[in-house]
Amino acid sequence: MPWYLFIAFIFILGFTTFAIQNAQQITLHFLGWQIASFPLVMLLVFSVLLGAGTTLLFSLPKQIKIAGRNREANDRILQLEKELVLAKANKNQ
Repeated sequence: MPWYLFIAFIFILGFTTFAIQNAQQITLHFLGWQIASFPLVMLLVFSVLLGAGTTLLFSLPKQIKIAGRNREANDRILQLEKELVLAKANKNQ
């Protein structure tokens, strides 16, 4: 099992345990709004999803850049392999 899946499993297990133990209702205040009897578990889930989404959003440009570099490298590899085949064919003649 890759190490990051193990870390994700431990995180999910810890989060689930924490959420189950903190299932009480709270009053949520945000920018003048007030929501009475809001489940703390829902606030925790929303916070985790918001954090994961933000992380994904900020890492996307780097992932796109890396994918472009990989594509360029693969194209260069194919070009060099074709040149190698041609060089071997010319050498054998």
